[in-house]
Amino acid sequence: MNALSNSLNEALEQMPGCVFVGYLDLSVGMVLGSAALGEIPEELQENLGVSALNYLNGKSVRALAESLGGSSESFDEALVAVGGATHVFIRLPERPNHVLCFMFPGEGDPRPLLQIARQTVESFSLPDFLE
Repeated sequence: MNALSNSLNEALEQMPGCVFVGYLDLSVGMVLGSAALGEIPEELQENLGVSALNYLNGKSVRALAESLGGSSESFDEALVAVGGATHVFIRLPERPNHVLCFMFPGEGDPRPLLQIARQTVESFSLPDFLE
């Protein structure tokens, strides 16, 4: 297991109810690494990369951010409930093109999920080769 896999597995263990943690690169819309409880189909992982790109960097998102008085660049977080699951996407502060994606089954109250995800991002340690 490599250093990124170790970091992602640690993040998954910190997240009660989380079934998937992915490390995404927005510059290419790709999942660079992941940890999961059980099998997560590759197609779903690829879709998460594209989704993160659209939710955090898409043209309509930039327009929405600007209309709300923010910068026209993008958002740092997105929370999406779709297909019986809740996905949380959060940019890494030190790597704005990189995102952690968390997937939770069900569509419960998203506030605790977002709070736990934020705490996990704060404590997430990038492997040296990614810094």
